[in-house]
Amino acid sequence: MNHHSLLAPQPPDELLDRFLALEPAARTEIFCTVTEAATLAAVGTRTVQRWIEVGEVDAVLVGPRYWLRRESLLAYLRSRALKDL
Repeated sequence: MNHHSLLAPQPPDELLDRFLALEPAARTEIFCTVTEAATLAAVGTRTVQRWIEVGEVDAVLVGPRYWLRRESLLAYLRSRALKDL
């Protein structure tokens, strides 16, 4: 699978299909959990959940857990950092 196609924003259904098509090891390279995202961003998990709720980051709900697209999270954090300059 071409992982570069996951860099562009994805509709939720398409993002879920792509997530499920990945091998488990590849999933964790491209996606991260809310807890992992909170650690990377140095914020609380509730803050990351709010980013998901308002559409600031691409995420997919799989069972009881959200998985965020790492590139989306990093892009959002970069945009926030630029706003703070």
